[in-house]
Amino acid sequence: MLYNLEKADWKAFSQKLLELDQSSEFRWEYYDIGPNWEAGPDIELDFDLGLENKATKLQEMIKITAEASIPRKKPFLRLKVWWTKELISLRKQFGKARKSWKRSPSQDTYEAYLEARNSYFQEVKLAKTSCWNTFLENAQGKEIFKAFSYTKKRLIPRLPVLNYEEKPATSFPEKCQAFIGTLFKKPPNADPIDWDTLPEQSKWSRY
Repeated sequence: MLYNLEKADWKAFSQKLLELDQSSEFRWEYYDIGPNWEAGPDIELDFDLGLENKATKLQEMIKITAEASIPRKKPFLRLKVWWTKELISLRKQFGKARKSWKRSPSQDTYEAYLEARNSYFQEVKLAKTSCWNTFLENAQGKEIFKAFSYTKKRLIPRLPVLNYEEKPATSFPEKCQAFIGTLFKKPPNADPIDWDTLPEQSKWSRY
């Protein structure tokens, strides 16, 4: 689960980190990682192992400090990167205004509902646009191709071009007309029946 850095208590983070640094469990000096001249040919190996051990301890210190001073984000099935605290407040106002209008319909409550609704959706639009622009400005490496994949036109449409009446049907209305014209064809024209010219036996079949 990710840390919520926006709600981090950095003062408590610094104090906790200094406290751990001075503790006997994590305190270290240069001679702890310095070369052991008695090691002979293995002097470089001992030095690397000392650095690795201290790096592991530093990582553990940061992890303990973060757990104590930085809250974790709540898990969501579909996390929206453009979601902000302002949108939470506006959504609550929008919901209250809607309930108030439904409970007590009037011109005033309806106008308040419209104002809250428009403010909320306008802020959603601005938040999405701002998030997208920030992503494009900071895109590096493979992220550039990711942004391109979001904006490029589909190479293979969901419904291919249809050939109807010796003409290509590309737009949605043209494809609909092609399906309707193919599946529901008009019945063939037939001459009306002249009942007077039919034999007597055939005349009775129409009753």
